[in-house]
Formats: sequence, structure tokens, C-alpha cells
Amino acid sequence: MSTAYVAFDTRSGRIVSVHYGAPSPHHARKSALARGKTSEEHIEILSVQGEEVRAGKKYKVDPKQKKLVETDSVAEGTGFGFGQTVRSASTPQLGGNS
Repeated sequence: MSTAYVAFDTRSGRIVSVHYGAPSPHHARKSALARGKTSEEHIEILSVQGEEVRAGKKYKVDPKQKKLVETDSVAEGTGFGFGQTVRSASTPQLGGNS
């Protein structure tokens, strides 16, 4: 899997957007800012490599540690999954054949 970039709000950990295969973190930041829901000073980008995640698991951002963490459940707008997981309205899927 190529790099995925996760744009999140540094105050809450809410994921603003996930960019799978974006050419750079700069591109991912620019795209997240275009959504207009979070100001530039509150957006940070995490780079996620394929070996850092497991298919079928759900992840969220821990804003204090500024890193991706595995979770059992996610609230709307706060998490996502990689690979072949069951889709729901609040959990966009990345990679694999989901």
C-alpha cells in the first residue's frame, strides 16, 4: 500500500480528510483546507504507511500524541479503516478491495 495522509483537527482529533495515494502531505493539507471546516492553524497531517495498519481494523487519531491508534469503534467523523472492512456511513474505507 502506498502512503495515506490523514488530515485532522489538532484540538479534537476529528479527521478532516484521508488522502490515499496523494502525491505529498502538502497536497493533502491543501485539499483538507479546501473543505473549509477547520482553519489552517488547527490542521495537521499524519503520514500512514501500509505496514503501520492492519486490514479490517478501525483507526482514529490521538490528538495528544499526534498519532494513529487502533480503536474498537469510531464516532462519526473521527475514524476510518483500511482494507476489506464493513462500510458504514461514518467509516470511510481505504485501500484493498473494499
